[in-house]
Amino acid sequence: MKSESAILDRSPEAELASLSKEILERYEEVSLVYRLSERLGAVLGQRAVSRLVLEEAAQVLRARGAELWIREGDGIERAATVGIVPPPLHAVDRALHDAVEYAKVHLQEPAAGTEARLIVPLPSPAGRPIGALVMRERTDGRPYRTGHVKLLSALATLTSAFLRNHRLAEKAREEDLRRRDIDLARQVQRSLLPPCETRFKTVETAGVSFSAEKIGGDCYDYLDFSDGSLGILIADVSGHGVAAALYMAAVKGALHAEAQRTSDPGELLGLTNAVLAVNFDQAEMFATAFLFRVSPDGAEWSFCGAGHPPALCFRGDGSVERLDSSATALGLFAETKFETQRITLAPEDRLVGYTDGIIEARSSDRRMYGLERLIRVALEAMHGSAAALRNHLLDDLERYTDHRGMADDVTLVVAHPVGDPA
Repeated sequence: MKSESAILDRSPEAELASLSKEILERYEEVSLVYRLSERLGAVLGQRAVSRLVLEEAAQVLRARGAELWIREGDGIERAATVGIVPPPLHAVDRALHDAVEYAKVHLQEPAAGTEARLIVPLPSPAGRPIGALVMRERTDGRPYRTGHVKLLSALATLTSAFLRNHRLAEKAREEDLRRRDIDLARQVQRSLLPPCETRFKTVETAGVSFSAEKIGGDCYDYLDFSDGSLGILIADVSGHGVAAALYMAAVKGALHAEAQRTSDPGELLGLTNAVLAVNFDQAEMFATAFLFRVSPDGAEWSFCGAGHPPALCFRGDGSVERLDSSATALGLFAETKFETQRITLAPEDRLVGYTDGIIEARSSDRRMYGLERLIRVALEAMHGSAAALRNHLLDDLERYTDHRGMADDVTLVVAHPVGDPA
């Protein structure tokens, strides 16, 4: 116990020095908050923000080492360190866990075999902290006090705000880039589709393809075979979006490449299927397709389907034929056999190919459009041009779905011979 004389012997100069030191410490702490507020605004990235905060906090609090932990998914990861810190353990210690999960402050006094440590959570408006700030042993060996807890808590609030803002900004940048990529992909995809109305020497066609999302997995295309014949393709990839569009690009690429070898629809689909099944077996995707071949003089029509809804042949006398095919979709089994079938068409006949997005479209009361309605509506306009029939079907589809848009991609192609095919 100090004697009365020892207390009285404390000079005014000593009191002034002690007070000055305390004021200086408080000034450094307040200055730290303002300085960080200014500097953090010029720093980009989670790692840079984390390291700047740790460097400034460790200097003012005289910590030998400091760490910043961030919540990632169901766990937490050490985002940055400065000074002397132990390597991360396989399991997060209890104090750090409680700070991140329950927003608890941990103040550990120095003792034999135990260093001083201060842990404060990084708060979030959502309730659960986004991480924690950890200050290790102090250079002067002294413990952390209540004032240090308040200062580090203020820094944690400031840091959390900047980290959350950076995450939101990064998410916005990623979303903007994603939108740009999708818009570009859509432009490229649309540019690969042929003109909606195309009149060849012996065939008139009219097609359309639009997506449920910005990018779809449907397409139609025309192929110029080396023997002078014409190919008409309708295809539908499983799924939607970018993955479906990329797979469709692979389907078209393989089809055009193999079309240099044969113009027979069955052989061409078989070769294409083998390419897809072998080279894209991990994609877990497939494509249905229907392919017509028209001879150079327009007199001979042949076709083959691959797991696709049957094409429809509307005769001039009002009868309707379903063009079925029993082969499975492309890309599933390399050994699948594809059989070519033949049909005779007159100029007054109409061929209609489509994807399942049309017949599976639903009305406001959830009823499907269906194949029967497609046939009935097509018969109403089958004596007009290919474009007129296509437009009539699309108009009815829009009315049926109450103009609410489609849940699936939609592709429709109408074709018929021009003149006398004989």
